[in-house]
Amino acid sequence: MLLKLSGLVLFFYFTAIYNLSAQSCGFGCLGLSGVYGGYSIEKYKLDGLNKTLNEQLTALGNSENVFKFEEMRGLRVGANIFRAKFSNFFLTAKGFYQFLKSSQEAKEQSVSGESIMKSDLSLNHWGFGIDIGFPIFSFLNLKLFDGGVNLYTSELMNTFSDNIGTQEKDYNYSSMTMGYYAGSGLIIELIKNYVSLEGTAYYQVISINNLVDNSGNKLPSDESGLKFVDKGGLSATVQLNIGISF
Repeated sequence: MLLKLSGLVLFFYFTAIYNLSAQSCGFGCLGLSGVYGGYSIEKYKLDGLNKTLNEQLTALGNSENVFKFEEMRGLRVGANIFRAKFSNFFLTAKGFYQFLKSSQEAKEQSVSGESIMKSDLSLNHWGFGIDIGFPIFSFLNLKLFDGGVNLYTSELMNTFSDNIGTQEKDYNYSSMTMGYYAGSGLIIELIKNYVSLEGTAYYQVISINNLVDNSGNKLPSDESGLKFVDKGGLSATVQLNIGISF
C-alpha cells in the first residue's frame, strides 16, 4: 500500500511540474502553505483490550459493568507544507499531530465501601500525507483522495481505588507503530487562499499486538491469542486552515 501511495505522489508531482511550466503564474500558483487545527473522531476495533479489561473487572468482583473502548476523540494540529493549485486540480502535502484519548470507568458498591476501576487510553500519532482534488465551485473544492501514513504511540493507564488506597498500572508500546489511512472530503473557502474549512472522512488500517508494563506483563497476554488493536475503522476530522501564499 505504501508503494502505491509513493507512486501516486510521484505521478502527481511530475504532472504538477508539467502543468506549472505550461501555464502563466497567478496568485498562489507556486503553492500555499499554512497551519491548521481541528477535531477528530476515530473508530478502532479494540476487542482484545476490552476482553482483557472486562476479565479484570470480573476478577475484582465487578460483573455488572462492561468496558467498551471503540471511539477515540481529540484535537489535531498540523501544517500544509504546500497546497499547489492549478487550473484543473490541486495537490497538498501535509503533516500533523493527533491527540486521541478515551476513558472507561466502573464503580462497585459493597459493605466495605466503594471501589473504582478506571482505564485511560491514548493513541496519539504523527501523520504525513497528501490530498488530491479539484474545484467544484469558486468556494468549494472536492478532495478526491486524502491518504498517508500514521506513526502511533500507545499508552493505557489502569487505576484501581478502594477504601484502602489507589493502585496504578501503566502499559505502553516501546516504539512507534505504523498505520495507514485513506479517504476523501470537502474544502470550503471562507476567505479564498487564506482561510478554509475542511472536512474529511477516512478509513484507517492499524494493528498492535499488545502493550507492556514495567514488569514485562503484556496486555493482552500472548496466550490469549488476542490483539490490543485488531484494526482501525471509519473516522472523521473537521479542521480550520490558515494559509499564506509564496
